[in-house]
Amino acid sequence: YKYTLPLTGYKTYEDYFADKYADHGETRRTLGKKIRRFEQEPLSIVKNNLADLELLFEFTNKMFGDNSSFICRPFHKEIYRSHVNLPNFQTELLTFYHGDKVIAVSLAFLYQGSYAYVNTGIDPDSELKGFSTYANIKNIQNAIDCGATTLDCFTGAYGWKDKWYFTASPQNVFVYPENYAYIPE
Repeated sequence: YKYTLPLTGYKTYEDYFADKYADHGETRRTLGKKIRRFEQEPLSIVKNNLADLELLFEFTNKMFGDNSSFICRPFHKEIYRSHVNLPNFQTELLTFYHGDKVIAVSLAFLYQGSYAYVNTGIDPDSELKGFSTYANIKNIQNAIDCGATTLDCFTGAYGWKDKWYFTASPQNVFVYPENYAYIPE
């Protein structure tokens, strides 16, 4: 499935909570409590320090080891590096600090109203557990602030996208039969 979140009508991530969690009060309170806990920490966000892209790779590799997309997929780092310089794409690299220490980096691109939330790398040595929730919320808010109409989180639920009530659209692959031959008229 491809996961998206329509953002039309949302001015803040709280609007998203109110809409998507209207019938899920306990979950909404739990998420709100997590966000408030992080907001009591000395956290700050720096936007678009492109040198921090290397930290995203480092954190992801530390988190997932040999299963990291930056290890098991050829040229994955090079593709990310080239994308931050593409014309017509607005790079949204968020670097999250806890005090003076970088603890996470997320990458997204804004293109024609779609906020493509590509990846987040979180330092697994960080003392802040469950930080992905905060990073995701800050990306939702950033998408809204950028004027995006849709948050695109690509395919795969990865244990959170479906639980956050994103729209799941099935993806299909059409495979030609082995003996198929196209003969134009």
